[in-house]
This record gives sequence, structure tokens and C-alpha cells, in this order.
Amino acid sequence: MKDEDASRIASSLERIATGLDQLNALLQRQGQAAKTRIPNWAWATGMIGIGVFIWSVLKTGAAH
Repeated sequence: MKDEDASRIASSLERIATGLDQLNALLQRQGQAAKTRIPNWAWATGMIGIGVFIWSVLKTGAAH
């Protein structure tokens, strides 16, 4: 893998991690305000979606 590809993938993963941190903070604030629990199926769907997104970013980065 070229250095530029590795750098681009690392940058993408950093942006994803930052976004996930922000999303987590938002969900925690909303959860505390609403005092409700997010259903397990919603968490599972979200985790699968995030996994597919990260996989697609890595696959796209490796193809170049």
C-alpha cells in the first residue's frame, strides 16, 4: 500500500472516529433528557451500518 493511500485511510478513520464521538455525545445527551433506553435492534442496526461504512471506506481506499 502506498503511503498516500495509508494516509488517506488514516485520515478517513480519524474523521469517522470524531463523528462517532460526536454522535455518542449527542445520543447520551438525548438519552439523559428523554430517560429512555434505545432498543437493542436500533443499536444493532447502527453498529452494522457503521461497520459497512468503515468497510466501504477501507475497500475504496485499497482499490486505488
